[in-house]
Amino acid sequence: MLVIGRDNGLIKSVNRRVCRDLGLPAEEIAGQNYRKIFRPEFISVYERLAAGCEDGQEHTVLYYWAEMALWEQISARVIQLDSRPHTLMSVTQITESARSKYRAESVAYFDNLLKLPNGRKLEEDINELASVETVTLIYLVLERFEDINNLYGWDNGDRLLKQVRDWLLTSETRRAQLYRVDNGFAVLGRHATLEEAEDRSREILERFSRPWSLPAGANRLSLYCTIKLGIVSGQYVRNEMRNLLLRTIRTAKKSAAGYSVYDEQADREAKRSIRCRDSLITCIFNGMQGFEVRYQPIVELETGRWRALEALCRWTMPDGTEIEPSYFIGLAEHLALIERLDSWVRATAMRQCVALGLDRRDFVLNVNFSPTQSLDDLFIAGLLKSLGETGFPPDKLNLEITESARMNFDEKTITGLRRLKENGIILTLDDFGTGYSSFANLTRVPADSLKTEKLFLDDLVRDRHGQYFMRTLADMAHYLGLKMIAEGVETREQLEVLRGFQVDYAQGYLFSRPLSYEELRQESRRF
Repeated sequence: MLVIGRDNGLIKSVNRRVCRDLGLPAEEIAGQNYRKIFRPEFISVYERLAAGCEDGQEHTVLYYWAEMALWEQISARVIQLDSRPHTLMSVTQITESARSKYRAESVAYFDNLLKLPNGRKLEEDINELASVETVTLIYLVLERFEDINNLYGWDNGDRLLKQVRDWLLTSETRRAQLYRVDNGFAVLGRHATLEEAEDRSREILERFSRPWSLPAGANRLSLYCTIKLGIVSGQYVRNEMRNLLLRTIRTAKKSAAGYSVYDEQADREAKRSIRCRDSLITCIFNGMQGFEVRYQPIVELETGRWRALEALCRWTMPDGTEIEPSYFIGLAEHLALIERLDSWVRATAMRQCVALGLDRRDFVLNVNFSPTQSLDDLFIAGLLKSLGETGFPPDKLNLEITESARMNFDEKTITGLRRLKENGIILTLDDFGTGYSSFANLTRVPADSLKTEKLFLDDLVRDRHGQYFMRTLADMAHYLGLKMIAEGVETREQLEVLRGFQVDYAQGYLFSRPLSYEELRQESRRF
């Protein structure tokens, strides 16, 4: 039996059985905070019971003491001593039948490695709450944990998880319950304010800003592990708990301190994201419903003539909402549907341009290649098949390859690009100079042209550094025998600067906005 103060956590009294189990005399236990006396696993059990007892009822759990190979039944209820609330705990060994029940409960509701209640248990505990107005939920995910397992071994990964668990348990000063959820941990505070949850989040983030030290034989192993952390509070706690936790760290705006707080705006964004994702999947697998190819002209600056078109994908959801291309294309990449989408755009654009007779004119069709795809034999075979089926000439197709950190120009990719060139296809390095650029790629990639992104043109007229950079790119492209395309031209002043730099081609709203197929039909005489 134990009696523990609910307001200060001090052990009021203890019987001989507990003294024997802990291996300490009563005088060394009484008056101490339970966190200094209990093992981390037992702290978790006690705090779960103490929190449950706030409803005025007695609560009971089954607990396995691994060191002693004992199953125990622990009951707790709130009593009043000296006009102050205390938790009265009683511990008894249990029968074989109860052990079987414990085993079943452990499998269903507890993480086997960390001996913590799992996500299923968290869901049930949340559903049993009478009110969530004063409830907070902190969720933290260890980033790149698989890398730690691969580099240092699963044993050290398990040791790190146990050390994180112990620190979370022993550093938690509020009445909160720790859970092992998916790839991280969740801390449920039944009577905690958002301000308290934010304070605790800052403590957790500060601890993870330093390495963890693990025993490794006679030495110590220092492991650094970053986390994503989000907070859910109040009414949102009951909202599809597991999906909610993930949405919190993925979509909610991150604070300067490094954590995310789920709120009304995040809730709208999360729901929009879910609706958009589900609708995108449905539309792609339902005949590309709502998708359309639009065409933006690319103008030859020396003559002012339209010489090419870039095929651009647009999507309108069934409810009439137009989705930004950068958003749904990124989503398609995340869902591994970009190859299906890009293939449809290319085939549609080639077929429509043939229908307008543009394949018989001085004309080039530019289509995009997502850097998340693999430029392998399967892709090349599919592209050549599409050219044959649509009757579009390979030498009038320009594949725009985004030059980014996601595009790996290894030997396999270079070989694939050379195969495309051998089949007459034109190649352009798109978005060159933005975010990531390796100038060595210019000598390795068999490209025909470079294309710069709009951001280089935004302050081009006034920014001398930007002008120098653009002139340098144009000179370098021409030195290597490449054409230069500037994207995002919106003003006459920008156009004159580009002409002065001998830029070959340009596209942007100054010349034309993206055109629908019917609008392109009316403007096709410009080629």
